[in-house]
Amino acid sequence: MAIQAGRGRYDRFVFRVFTVACVLGAQVALVYLGVFSPTPLVVTLGVSFFATGADRGFAVGGSVVAAVCYGVLAALMATGAVPDPGRFSSLGTSRQSRAFMVVMVPAVLLLTTWVSHRGRRTIREAMREAQKNAAVAREREAQLLEVERDLDAVLAGAGKGRFTGTTLGEFRIAELIGRGGMGDVYAAKHLGTGLRVAMKLLHHDVRDDAGIVERFRREARVTASLRSPHVVSVLDADVADDGTPYLAMELLEGQDLSRLLRQRGRLDLDEVRELVEHVAEGLSLAHAAGVVHRDLKPQNLFRAKTRDGEVWKVLDFGVSKLMGSSGTLTQRNVVGTPGYMSPEQARGLEADARSDVFSLAAVAYRALTGRPPFSGKSPPELLLAVLARTPQRPGALVSGIPRDVDLVLALGLAKDPDRRIATVLAFRDAFRDATSGALSRELSDRARRELGRHAWGSAISDTAALDPRR
Repeated sequence: MAIQAGRGRYDRFVFRVFTVACVLGAQVALVYLGVFSPTPLVVTLGVSFFATGADRGFAVGGSVVAAVCYGVLAALMATGAVPDPGRFSSLGTSRQSRAFMVVMVPAVLLLTTWVSHRGRRTIREAMREAQKNAAVAREREAQLLEVERDLDAVLAGAGKGRFTGTTLGEFRIAELIGRGGMGDVYAAKHLGTGLRVAMKLLHHDVRDDAGIVERFRREARVTASLRSPHVVSVLDADVADDGTPYLAMELLEGQDLSRLLRQRGRLDLDEVRELVEHVAEGLSLAHAAGVVHRDLKPQNLFRAKTRDGEVWKVLDFGVSKLMGSSGTLTQRNVVGTPGYMSPEQARGLEADARSDVFSLAAVAYRALTGRPPFSGKSPPELLLAVLARTPQRPGALVSGIPRDVDLVLALGLAKDPDRRIATVLAFRDAFRDATSGALSRELSDRARRELGRHAWGSAISDTAALDPRR
């Protein structure tokens, strides 16, 4: 039982001391006032209070001891074995009445204990069910907001686009298959080899923006330089005769994480571990080349079917940045997707590899819990949440998530990059260790210190807080 008192709290030790003191005090009151006085009525009220305590042993045990002690005292005094020194003497009470009280008062006390304890259990079950339903409702609301933000891309995900049926370079453009922040993505076929590819073309209304065109070309250079099974391969990059820049990439079969989560809600722990491992390997290659992705989110992670099985691939380096670059095109501006960007990006500060660690942790949180770590009805609300709020503990939202996984995610989502896990590979290793119960003491202690600074947010479904045995 936890009774808030300012910033303090009556913990289990204080509750037990209080229980013992009350039981002893009740016996003193019974002797002083008399066992056949109205005093047992007050004891009954005390029993009903203590029996609702979360400390099951002392809550029930203290009430039973109070009932037994009364029965013994009353029996001794009713039989005359012990004189009745009470203020309310039992001398005027008939033998039958005293016998009745000797039996009935302990019975009433024990019945009160049982009823109170059962009542507490019923209330807890009702609270647990209400909290579960509230958590589901909030999860659906967060998912709906996320889907609404992506609605344009979803609606534009298939069909005929502006470039469908045209030829760009050596490629024949087919159906529209997706839409990004800077351009549309089409299926296309190489005229010479017949190879099917994905073509990314800049939106017509932004291709005259020198800054956006340069970012597009940077994506081509960066992605083409990264040779990894976990990064989408760039096959060609050029400018069409009409001045439209395009990027030809491998055409992937499968679906992105955003769509997968819309279908399933969330992923199993083993699936999230595999996701983290694959994405970390792809990002580590980019970081080794001095490139920060800066826009890691479910839409940019693709579960591709290959001859060797399914692998996760990182897409869209369109807002990437060279680490240490002072002349970045987006310097001092907020770049990325608000719900998954790091606090330093939200402030418009320099981003480094630790920014991608934060985003990867946010994606892992989303995949594990079925809810984005930060939510809001507008980009400013999302940015505020990233800067000022801490999400709810994952294990409080979904049962079965190990506590060590909670700790690793707390470090990955640390507001201060200096207290965050420093590299994506280190985050991968920590996450893998956490899923197998092998998280190092050093990381565990770091995470607890971080939670001391920024505790998990209000966990509406954290019914474990009601269970003292946990």
